[in-house]
Amino acid sequence: MSPESHGEDVVIVGAGPAGIAAAIQLRRHGLSPLVFERRAPGGLLEEAHLIENYPGLTPPVPGPELAARLGEHLRRAEVRVEYTAVTLLDWDGQDFQAQTASRVVRARIAVVATGTRARDLPEPPLPAAAAPRIHTGVTALRGRMGERIAILGAGDAAFDYALNLSRSNAVTILGRGPQPRCLPLLRARARAQRAITYRAGCRLARVAVAREGHLLLDLRGPDGSSTALAADHLLLAIGREPELGLLSPGLRDAAAALGARGVLQLIGDVGNGDCRQAAVAAGQGIAAAMRIAARLATRTSCAS
Repeated sequence: MSPESHGEDVVIVGAGPAGIAAAIQLRRHGLSPLVFERRAPGGLLEEAHLIENYPGLTPPVPGPELAARLGEHLRRAEVRVEYTAVTLLDWDGQDFQAQTASRVVRARIAVVATGTRARDLPEPPLPAAAAPRIHTGVTALRGRMGERIAILGAGDAAFDYALNLSRSNAVTILGRGPQPRCLPLLRARARAQRAITYRAGCRLARVAVAREGHLLLDLRGPDGSSTALAADHLLLAIGREPELGLLSPGLRDAAAALGARGVLQLIGDVGNGDCRQAAVAAGQGIAAAMRIAARLATRTSCAS
């Protein structure tokens, strides 16, 4: 690993709507944050069917299109972006250290905008042979045609995924409860699609791989009855949790105090619970950047 880099005022980990909005606003204040992104700008927008509630964005656009627009905005604002993963974010009592595969970057202020990760399926255990056919997002399934896709879950994400994939595939949504938990709007749209079937009261008891290569799902009803469903792919939409694995144990312990001081900002989906919306995340990013700019301006004027 190369020697440590010094002198960054702000590092931002994650280039979803929150991280991008923060970076662009900091540039407006004359600051030059360093953004780390392990994949591509946009975050979970890449998984979204349509973005309809972002103010001023009419008509609605597919999530990947808005992600591309945000990436272009980053470039126009001349934000520095390194496309690499931060494997560890630590705090030494004075500075943050963002560690990547090639170097460690020190910074006075850290913004964590790492979003969320899909929850693991608690049960049943999944056979290793099924792994290539089990997914936690639609990206790997784009371009598929004429396939049978089962989606486990009954919330907004499950129905959004179904609408995205049903244009060229047969989709079955498997809900554990008696009623879906999604927005009524999404439920109505799914009902209007002949390619989407909703099955209530399903518990996934077993996953097997058939001799032909497809999946065999053993579904149990509320009364214990068993039915089989053949699927080419299984898409898990059973919830998400904050992506905070990069924080060192020491930083986790100090996070609340550092947040109160304003030197550590957790923004966007990583701290929003169920309020995971692009507009909410972007607003938080702008607000965080304004607080950071004010803090740095105060420290600079006091030191002069």
